[in-house]
Amino acid sequence: MFFPVDMLNFLQKIQRQRARQSVLSRTESGQITQQESDILLHYLSLPPACDKNFLLTECRFVVFDTETTHAGKASSAELLSIGAVTLKDNYISIGNSFSKFIARASKVNQAEVHGILAGDLSGDNAISEKEALLSFLVYAGNAVLVAHHAAFDADLVRAGLKKYFGIPLLNPIRDTFPLAIRADGKQPGDATIRAVDYSLDAIAHRYRSRYALDLTLRHTALGDAMLTAELLLLIFRRLADRGVVRWKDL
Repeated sequence: MFFPVDMLNFLQKIQRQRARQSVLSRTESGQITQQESDILLHYLSLPPACDKNFLLTECRFVVFDTETTHAGKASSAELLSIGAVTLKDNYISIGNSFSKFIARASKVNQAEVHGILAGDLSGDNAISEKEALLSFLVYAGNAVLVAHHAAFDADLVRAGLKKYFGIPLLNPIRDTFPLAIRADGKQPGDATIRAVDYSLDAIAHRYRSRYALDLTLRHTALGDAMLTAELLLLIFRRLADRGVVRWKDL
């Protein structure tokens, strides 16, 4: 369903107002601290990161990834870690990366999948899910969020924000899966497209033959975020050849 721009802006305004009311109510009841409240209210007041006429190089993108107990439905998965990097002006800010492990009471050992050990999820290495999500909001700000198969990662963040703070995730979301398909000159939904050919691994290995991509940190949240950011830059380069250079075209 598509809404006129004016109607969409009105709905977003109502959404922000309700979110502010939720934050204030939870602050008053002691569910969240004043410091947390200040951070959330600031997040809710941020303007959009990208104007429709902005060049893609002018927009700030936060490319992120989550590691979870399983890769099924986001509603039943437990968040174990979040990793992210910032991309702007065709530059990945590696020194300003984000990486948090989530403290879990149960002994979770996911080393065979993404190298996370039970020790990573306890003690000084880990923080609560609530703290991790709040830190991620501070890091991301109003940036465009990007992930591969982004719905899963975004749904985890949305669920956490609703659970702990009663607010929505306001950031625009973009998914490198359909963007990679468009970069190849195809349209998402084409019956000839095989999803397996556009997995993160498949895209990375195809691009690796032409570009120096480092896959050694694959299957860690920060490593996958970094790889996805590198691929996003290459995808943008190929989309530019097709005339996609502005936010409104993405």
